[in-house]
Amino acid sequence: MKQIEIFLPMIPPTATQQEKKINFKTKSVYQSDASRDARAKLRAYLSKEIPEEPLTGPIHMTVIWGFPSSEKHQNGDWHISKPDLDNLQKALQDVMTELGFFTDDCRIAQLQTSKIYTFHPGVSIVANTMKGNAYELE
Repeated sequence: MKQIEIFLPMIPPTATQQEKKINFKTKSVYQSDASRDARAKLRAYLSKEIPEEPLTGPIHMTVIWGFPSSEKHQNGDWHISKPDLDNLQKALQDVMTELGFFTDDCRIAQLQTSKIYTFHPGVSIVANTMKGNAYELE
């Protein structure tokens, strides 16, 4: 079983890939500057962690998005406001695919993800290959 463990010491982006802009003159949809910047931030942090070989086969991935705690939000509180967790996750998986962590994010067969407030903001990622099938988990 191959495993990748990464902690990105950053304040997670609040813009997501779902944020689009519309040019009404040309009737085209394009990615917002904030969304592009968020992907660039993820790419910059992840580029230091690229594995020698991509994970293959079915992948289990656990991601914790840690936002800065404050007087209003204590360490360990759930982060239940924007950005949406699924949109954050999609941007992360797309960037990880671009950088070669796995050949395609469709290989992620099992995903656990959460958003919390913490004293140590960042993104914690653990990804590993799985053997067998869903009824024979190790």
